[in-house]
Amino acid sequence: MLVAKEGSGPPEWLPDYIAEKARELREKHSGNQIALDVIDRLVTHPNMRAVWKELSKQKRESHRRNRQDTARADRKVCYN
Repeated sequence: MLVAKEGSGPPEWLPDYIAEKARELREKHSGNQIALDVIDRLVTHPNMRAVWKELSKQKRESHRRNRQDTARADRKVCYN
């Protein structure tokens, strides 16, 4: 439920728009415990902190990819 401990809220590092979207998704999938667990893990897992930070840096022009985003998307990702 977007909480690490009962009574606490989402992590302070979670962007507000992500927390709001997660709440919407939790309402939509309230009857599916697996979906709720996946949403919570994707949103609040400590490893996601860097992901949300990086995605928050992205600039959008009219909700479309800009040149910088396209160049990043075109790069090959290499995992060691």
